[in-house]
Amino acid sequence: MNDTEKQVTAPPPVAPPTMTSKNLPSSTPASTTTSPSEQATILHDDQIVARPLVDPDFTNLKPKNPNYVFRWVNRVAGQGSRFEKMKASGFRVANYNDVKGEIPLHFKKDNAIINGDLILTIIEREKYIGALKHNQQKAHKRLHKGFAMQTGREQLNQALNEVPGSSANKAKVKLYEPPVL
Repeated sequence: MNDTEKQVTAPPPVAPPTMTSKNLPSSTPASTTTSPSEQATILHDDQIVARPLVDPDFTNLKPKNPNYVFRWVNRVAGQGSRFEKMKASGFRVANYNDVKGEIPLHFKKDNAIINGDLILTIIEREKYIGALKHNQQKAHKRLHKGFAMQTGREQLNQALNEVPGSSANKAKVKLYEPPVL
């Protein structure tokens, strides 16, 4: 045999497949249904506790101290800026000792209560109610006709100062005040 001729060898023998359609296990389990008599036995068995297979309700956690209020805050919104704003407003991260009752185990992380993107925060009730009262007063003030007209006048004057024209012509522009029905 010369250098230009190569000897061809047969590939090694391949083992037959171990799993084929002939020897696959049955896709249905033997019997998962129970007879009515078996169901009745299960319902009356005191060793079996009836409970749903759902996540615990994380919205009903209560503070031990009634002078505090819980708030869930998104800790990742705005790259964490929402969470930082809440801390700057007086909220702090609630820890296990702040919670009355049992905390679901999968919410416990590094002495904080976390559910996905949400983290449980706590603030003094007086500060929280004060902030709600402030927001309510601010909303009522905005709805008051006198406030709305004053704001409209300020915005109109600012707009008129930004455009060219004589004072006499600008004085002709008036704020529309709808009639009270």
